Amino acid sequence: NTHAFQNAIFYLRSFADKGGAQLYVPAGRWLTGSFNLTSHLTLFLDKHAIILASEDPIWWPVINPLPSYGRGRELPGGRHISLIHGEYLTDVIITGDNGTIDGQGAVWWNKYLNRTLDYTRGHLVELINSKDVVISNVTFLNSPFWNIHPVYCSN
Repeated sequence: NTHAFQNAIFYLRSFADKGGAQLYVPAGRWLTGSFNLTSHLTLFLDKHAIILASEDPIWWPVINPLPSYGRGRELPGGRHISLIHGEYLTDVIITGDNGTIDGQGAVWWNKYLNRTLDYTRGHLVELINSKDVVISNVTFLNSPFWNIHPVYCSN
């Protein structure tokens, strides 16, 4: 489902100048790797929708560390991108009828505890340098690292 999420968001970008768009996640279990949000987007999870993170690190690409850290939080060098990621966004809403975003973090925590990580673990949601962000009515479970990481964000 990773490509489905990526393609849907790519398509919904075309509505940014028309007031934005909503990506509705219906009931079901939606296994996915990391995907990037876009501005003027509402990600809405149905009550029985579960966005289920892939346990395979290949679906969590490695990105540069945050400038304020200068390195990964756990290891020197890069870090895995968050499951749901966004940079320089405006007007982003992650909401629903208490649907779930499940990071299936046990595999990551085991690597951390066994000291076998290659890079710092990813978050469930990370928004960087973004503004006008709302996160509500969603359940976050089993994060590989932090659940929600809004960094350099406002409002």
